Amino acid sequence: MRGIIVVAAMVFSQAVFAGSIAITFDDSPTWDSHYLTGPERTEKLIKALDRAGVEQAMFFANTIRMDEAGEKRLRAFASAGHLIANHSHSHKSAGKLTTAEYLADVELAHNRLSALPGFAPFHRFPYLNRGEGIAQVAELNAGIKAMGYADGYVTVDNYDFYISHLFDQAISANASVDYQALESLYVDAMWQAIEFYDNMAIEFLGRSPHHVLLLHENDAAVLFVEALVAKIRSEGWDIIPASEAYQDPISQWFDADGMHGQGRVAAIAQQNGAKAETLKHPYENTDTLDKLFRTKALGQELQ
Repeated sequence: MRGIIVVAAMVFSQAVFAGSIAITFDDSPTWDSHYLTGPERTEKLIKALDRAGVEQAMFFANTIRMDEAGEKRLRAFASAGHLIANHSHSHKSAGKLTTAEYLADVELAHNRLSALPGFAPFHRFPYLNRGEGIAQVAELNAGIKAMGYADGYVTVDNYDFYISHLFDQAISANASVDYQALESLYVDAMWQAIEFYDNMAIEFLGRSPHHVLLLHENDAAVLFVEALVAKIRSEGWDIIPASEAYQDPISQWFDADGMHGQGRVAAIAQQNGAKAETLKHPYENTDTLDKLFRTKALGQELQ
């Protein structure tokens, strides 16, 4: 009987403390790289998500990339059960445009994306820049809501885009890449980011919210998203649909100060007195990732 009680307590404990996270991708449909063409990437990413058992990811699209082939790729994501959301037309930073210019850019994207199957009325600011100054942040927030959009915020930041950039550079230079070591680096960087921002949320929210992971539709995701999902699940976490994650109460919070470049958990922490140097994980640094990529993925010794 004692053993049964211990097992039951362990199961209960795991159920209480297990986290949940949705997977989202920015910058779809991404153009060709040195490793994959755009259509190849879409096909492979769809298959990778299917093998990983991710039933619904959300792809934030820029319609400037949406030529005939790009539209076909977005429709393919939708046909696979994923959602298509608005990342603006031109992917310009809101802080570098007037309020009217930015909202017009979002509307241009809306007019094309809203006709697609799988369209979901969520908007994510490019570079997570919500405007220049408190007044514009408020104006843009009101304008986006008036267009019928909810905020496509993130809670877990990372530099997945830079890891993929380094990989693309290596492929372009015909360098010998240790794919197993690169997978380990990618998965470790993403999982540490998840733990880092979850701990921050627990400290400043008092709980672990339904998290939203920021990834990009890039070659690193194609290669390693399966391993990442396996790692997340091995830690007792659930992969949930983005539509479910965005029902978390954290979705009602408004960033009046317009903190840029990071997600909602970091912004809440900052608003509650966290020091700037504590708001980013050490892997959110290009010099750090350069060194790790060279030593691990390329097997080079640092001078």
